[in-house]
Amino acid sequence: MESTFKVDTKELNTALKEFKRLNKSFFERSNAKVRVMPGGIEISGGGIYKTVHGETEGLCEIYVSLKLMYSYSSVTITSSVEFTVSEGQLRCGSSIFSHPTIRIESWYSQPDLNLSMNAADYEILKETYSKGEEYMENYNLLDKVKEARKKMNQSIEEAYQTLRPFNVTKSEILRLVMSKFSS
Repeated sequence: MESTFKVDTKELNTALKEFKRLNKSFFERSNAKVRVMPGGIEISGGGIYKTVHGETEGLCEIYVSLKLMYSYSSVTITSSVEFTVSEGQLRCGSSIFSHPTIRIESWYSQPDLNLSMNAADYEILKETYSKGEEYMENYNLLDKVKEARKKMNQSIEEAYQTLRPFNVTKSEILRLVMSKFSS
């Protein structure tokens, strides 16, 4: 999973300076939650919330050091700064910082996405079959879809092995399971 956000350098620096001014120990020692949303990012931690507008791709929540982000953005001379984050890695321009504390997680609190944060495999697959894989990819959920499909295929195989003595075919079981997603 990967997420990219491009924000105004001055606006980001202002937000990060506020964190530093209001809660210096948090700024220096902790990872903040950066929620990548359509149209910008929301930075939160230590009881402080700041929104920075920008272009985003790959909606998710990132846990990263504010001090590190500030280090990158404060030396940027361009009007905007772009970060690309993947598990354990933060990239800004040609610089790459790797550390296991940099985490990235999916979030699906979108009004047009009918999934809860702890959606069951059935709900994930039903949403995938009704809206398509591209739609799920926009929310960084393809890993969850693949995992749910793997479990479904294993369950179908187990059901087939159990019902094979009764002349039930695998395609009959698959048809039954798939009919549940269209209802």
